[in-house]
Amino acid sequence: ASPGLTAAKAVDPEPSLVLGPTHISGGPAEVEGSLPKRKVSEIIERHYNELRFCHEGNRRVPSRVQLVLALEVSGTGAVQQAKPEAAGVLDPTFMECIATAARRWTFSATAKKDPANVRYPVAFDRAPQ
Repeated sequence: ASPGLTAAKAVDPEPSLVLGPTHISGGPAEVEGSLPKRKVSEIIERHYNELRFCHEGNRRVPSRVQLVLALEVSGTGAVQQAKPEAAGVLDPTFMECIATAARRWTFSATAKKDPANVRYPVAFDRAPQ
């Protein structure tokens, strides 16, 4: 994991509380390769609803979570591998949901068709209503 990025240690609200929608924030992207950082961030941000679905659909995940999404992107723009990394232990179903969503994403092919490694921090925050 990147320095300074740790899983939040917030305690979930009482189960009887109704939680509001998940707010997601992320970035900046770290990119090894010729994919433009700005475009990487834009594409990931377009998929926040998929990440939100994974967070809101799993009651075993804390209401506040920070992770880093590590992606291997082929020269054609396809995500070859996706691995969410967190400092703490998170529900494997949540982590697989994030990885499965990210493997469906497509980035722009680069002129050199070279692969890229991307690391993108993501914070989930779901407060009580």
